Amino acid sequence: ANMVMLGALVERTGSIRAETVFSTLTQVIKNEKLLDIDRRAITAGVEFARQAPRQTAAGQGATHEITG
Repeated sequence: ANMVMLGALVERTGSIRAETVFSTLTQVIKNEKLLDIDRRAITAGVEFARQAPRQTAAGQGATHEITG
């Protein structure tokens, strides 16, 4: 679930590129099976964030960007 959330965060904020996350994972995770699972989870989070409507905290469906 954490990797799915990371993918959604990457997509919504644009603060880091997904390619950078994948590259970093490759350096940290040496088990190919776990690396593949993490890559697929991150990709699922990115795809979910692309398709999900943006909402405010009140759920009004308006886009609310946080800056700072």
